[in-house]
Amino acid sequence: MKNKKTILTSTNIMWTFVFIMLLITSSVVMKLTIVNSVIKEHKKIFAFVQSELKGLDTYKGVDFSKMSEPAVRYVPREKLIEIFMAINEVVYDRMVKEYGQARVDEMVEMYKKEVIGITDSNDVSEIFIFKDLEPCERKAIVAHEYTHFLQVKILGKIKLDDKDKDNKHTYREMQGGQIQTLYEERFCKDEEAG
Repeated sequence: MKNKKTILTSTNIMWTFVFIMLLITSSVVMKLTIVNSVIKEHKKIFAFVQSELKGLDTYKGVDFSKMSEPAVRYVPREKLIEIFMAINEVVYDRMVKEYGQARVDEMVEMYKKEVIGITDSNDVSEIFIFKDLEPCERKAIVAHEYTHFLQVKILGKIKLDDKDKDNKHTYREMQGGQIQTLYEERFCKDEEAG
């Protein structure tokens, strides 16, 4: 009788182990499927941005085929603000001299509340997106940030001592906004309806 119980217990342990391994495997497969889907989605968004930029005079003759998209990191707002502050630490003093402390503080506070995507022109290997956005808005912001990534790769960084830096920055933001809007118009309406 003792041997039968031992065999039953061993069998139960074995089946419990098999069940746990199946759960772990299915969880890993599901996560890999989601990651693969997101990677494909990012490639489609990047191709969309490249296609839209190709039509603009600024990018005529640019060979986009050799450019691959940067990594996309989805982060909480606190992390996005931390990244924003670190990136802009270099320009902060210059901005205070040009615009005054009160105006810069106002701009920083506004940006902290509204920031949902960042491309660091010093390190364009990755972009950062606020993680708590609706799916299509998140994709549209990825398109916006991919635009900035390509601007830096193709046009270069805007130099701090460039006399026309404010106009260049505004132009680039407007381009990113246009790409974002085009993405929303072409793809988000279908997702919302579907």
